[in-house]
Amino acid sequence: MFCENLFCWRTTTVDRPVAPCSHYKPEFSSFGGAVPKVRVEQAMTGLEQADGLLVVGSSLTVFSGYRFCRAAQRWKKPIAAINRGKTRADNMFDLKIEEDCSAVMSAFI
Repeated sequence: MFCENLFCWRTTTVDRPVAPCSHYKPEFSSFGGAVPKVRVEQAMTGLEQADGLLVVGSSLTVFSGYRFCRAAQRWKKPIAAINRGKTRADNMFDLKIEEDCSAVMSAFI
């Protein structure tokens, strides 16, 4: 996806249009960054249809992730977490595994 900044006129070494901008925006949201409304709505729809919520390797410090725990709790869905240390939603979890998330997830595969 191209950057939407109309005032950005970076040059590029790849053969593609340069106006208004030639650099790409990432397809992910950085820590603390805004999540596009459409993506949040899609995730909420998926959560609403799911049997529960699994949090893997997140402190849930920022609202972008924490909102899904709040929604799962509101919809009375079980919430499990795999995370070392305290999270913002510790009081919401039905199950918490305080281990390395990579090791735990590898054991499931």
